[in-house]
Amino acid sequence: MSTRATLALIVVFAGLLAAYWVTGRIERNVIKEAAEAKKLFDIAPEDITTLSIARQGEAPVEALRHDDGHWRIAAPHPHIPPNGLLWTALAKIVALMTNERDINADPDALADYQLDAPILSVIFGTKQGQLTQIAFGALDPTQVNRYTRLGDGQVFLSPAKAFQALSRSLQELRDTRMFTHLGEGVKKIDFKRRATEGAEEIEDPGLAARAKPIDETYTLAEEGEWRLAKPVDAAASQGKLKALVSQLRFATGRGYIDEPESLSDYGLDPPYAELSAYGSTGEGQTLLIGWASSAEDKTGFFVKRTDNPSVFIVDAHLIPLLPAGPGDFREKRLFTREAKNLKTIRYTDTRSEILLENDPDVGWRLVNPPADDTDQFEVSMYIAVLKSIQGLSFPEGEEAPSIESPRLSLEFTYTDGAPPSAIQIGGPVPSSNPLVFSALQDIGAATTISFESFRRLQAEPFRFRIKTLFPFRRDDVREVDLILDNRRYVFQYDNGVWTLSQPRGARIETQSDVHSLIDTFSTTLAKGIADPSPAADVQGKNDPILTVVFQVVDDPLTDSTRTMGPVHVGNRVTSNSRQRFLWMEEKGPVYLVDQALIDGVRDSLRGVVFRSP
Repeated sequence: MSTRATLALIVVFAGLLAAYWVTGRIERNVIKEAAEAKKLFDIAPEDITTLSIARQGEAPVEALRHDDGHWRIAAPHPHIPPNGLLWTALAKIVALMTNERDINADPDALADYQLDAPILSVIFGTKQGQLTQIAFGALDPTQVNRYTRLGDGQVFLSPAKAFQALSRSLQELRDTRMFTHLGEGVKKIDFKRRATEGAEEIEDPGLAARAKPIDETYTLAEEGEWRLAKPVDAAASQGKLKALVSQLRFATGRGYIDEPESLSDYGLDPPYAELSAYGSTGEGQTLLIGWASSAEDKTGFFVKRTDNPSVFIVDAHLIPLLPAGPGDFREKRLFTREAKNLKTIRYTDTRSEILLENDPDVGWRLVNPPADDTDQFEVSMYIAVLKSIQGLSFPEGEEAPSIESPRLSLEFTYTDGAPPSAIQIGGPVPSSNPLVFSALQDIGAATTISFESFRRLQAEPFRFRIKTLFPFRRDDVREVDLILDNRRYVFQYDNGVWTLSQPRGARIETQSDVHSLIDTFSTTLAKGIADPSPAADVQGKNDPILTVVFQVVDDPLTDSTRTMGPVHVGNRVTSNSRQRFLWMEEKGPVYLVDQALIDGVRDSLRGVVFRSP
């Protein structure tokens, strides 16, 4: 193609593009002009200053917009707070309403369109002093539009979507938030509860606490942590307060009684409790809490804000989030930090010093005393116990005990850069019944814990070591060579069948006897470590009651095996006749195992049948 022809094509293509652009612009202008022609009102949404919504059979709800843009409900009761965002949205819908088509309707036949008694009536006023009524009737046959009328004017069709958006109940048009000033968060909470009548006669401690009076204040510190500020300054339970704050910020009401005759009808004079919440600006609102909304259906409770006459119902989920008794929101846990951030745990008591270190690659390691078989599950369980223990009481001032020589201490370091912390457990509190021990939380506050909690915290190095002595699966065992009571038994596995090669002439009665034998070993756990290791004659090293060697599959692909053993079981432990000594290597630890190991082996060997002489 020549250059001249190419240039000509380019010019033609450019002309086509220009024509397409001009055509599209004309079409857009036509569409825009058509839409503008359909608009009912030549006003901006901001020009609407009064708006009234009246649904058939319901009292009109009227709101006024102030110069600052905020709405205020004028009817049915001026004390009802408005749903400001919704009123602004409704004003915009009114300003943008359209006439889809005029209807030549007989003014005397308005009932045919349900306009003699409109389903919805909207009245709005503007800054210019104009007052307009919009009446909505029935749906047209297409179900897309509704018959509509402006004042006494002509009937026309307006989009049904506009009706759906404007048809709002008082419940929707009011601000149903329990507290209306907590958009930026909560900085302070006051909670007061009257004592239950007869509280002093309740014997059950848990029920008695729920019946006692409460007068407490909780404040949010600058670093973002909640504290108990009244009656004492102390750390607070972050989880409990965060759950309560979330409920206070987002809980909504229902079943409003805007003109209650008597507050005592709802348990609000006097109230069961009072809760005051303060927002980021320091503004506070107080909620009175009364009875359950129904004796049969306890899904809600009557409440009332002191700055508003209306009584309403809030979901019963609020009640369990309130303090159950005095000090309920105090931080009671001994260990208050995040367990996931633990780096080291150092345990010290009169018998042991243990150091556990959390390695990011292999998990927890027992560093002191050193061991290469740390039981991850046991460490996790100990941390879970640590997190579960709570203080029973929190003595203040001169009553707070000093712990100069702790019976047990735990020191912690963390991976997130938090400063180290420590827990200390002292001696029994004098004259305590039941017995309790003095303690210091990891935040330094004095408390007491039960004797059972103290016992659960006690540890020894063996607690954190793997207890499994024979770590194999039954299907991986290929040979069992054992000596019991000076008689040797050799079981061998070949082609899916167990046979007995020693003693000569003996046989296995059933395969299940061998399975039982192997399971006896694989399920045996060490009960402890003999420390210090006893003398050889005490262990029974020179004449063990049981010696066993296993051949276990090492590589499933080649079925190659490795030797596990010999393992020896010796004498009974003098201090506990149900335990025996067990050792694996000449220099390895001496374990303690239950006599059940020997009993189980003997039971399994009863299936060995000897040839009659």
